[in-house]
Amino acid sequence: MTDKLYSMIVQTLGPVWLAFGSVCRSEMELEPEILLQAWSPDAAAFLEDLGPFLEGLDPSEDLDRGLETSLRNLWQKHAN
Repeated sequence: MTDKLYSMIVQTLGPVWLAFGSVCRSEMELEPEILLQAWSPDAAAFLEDLGPFLEGLDPSEDLDRGLETSLRNLWQKHAN
């Protein structure tokens, strides 16, 4: 893949990844990569390829807050 394609994917996937990671760390006390590896090794490998691009995201600006809230509420509902 080219850097341009990776950048386009990260623009779409990045805010979702940040929201997922936030909930994994705070609610499940797991790193999102570990959970993803258990759920889908292929997806984990794909995200590993995106790693350098995802590292450039700023959680305070790029995180999808609405999705984070939805994921957190869903986890809390089913974890109790």
